Amino acid sequence: MENAILESLKQGKAEEAVSTMRMLCERIILKHACRVVHKKFKESFGYTPSEYLSKEWQKAHGNGLPRAH
Repeated sequence: MENAILESLKQGKAEEAVSTMRMLCERIILKHACRVVHKKFKESFGYTPSEYLSKEWQKAHGNGLPRAH
């Protein structure tokens, strides 16, 4: 994605470069936020969000794994 930004700048497409930069920043921020929330969830409840969802699935549907219908 960084190459796309540089290429846009070389071609004089500043608006396109800024848009790509924004998208990249949003991804980085979202990824960081997800890590923080994941860590806090595990600290608070003793298991990860995925483990929680798996436990909830098992409560609702028995011990079988989710399967496509």
